[in-house]
Amino acid sequence: MQKITTFLWFDGQAEEAMNHYISIFRNAKVLSL
Repeated sequence: MQKITTFLWFDGQAEEAMNHYISIFRNAKVLSL
């Protein structure tokens, strides 16, 4: 199975957006914030 690597950029509320994003995808993880 191929892995998807994504880069997200937010100018505010990054932590909230990140938590929402990782709640959608199984095995998603945050590498840095």
